[in-house]
Amino acid sequence: MVVMDIRTYEEQPETMALLKLINMGKKEMAEGKCQSVENFFTDMEMD
Repeated sequence: MVVMDIRTYEEQPETMALLKLINMGKKEMAEGKCQSVENFFTDMEMD
């Protein structure tokens, strides 16, 4: 059995969502689905 305070328990779904986003980003980077910072900002300026 694991005991945790209510604040930690309530923050757990948000923490899990952030970890999922990080893992998705790492997977995309490994697949080469990324661009340089310079290209990103150039693309943002065009919009």
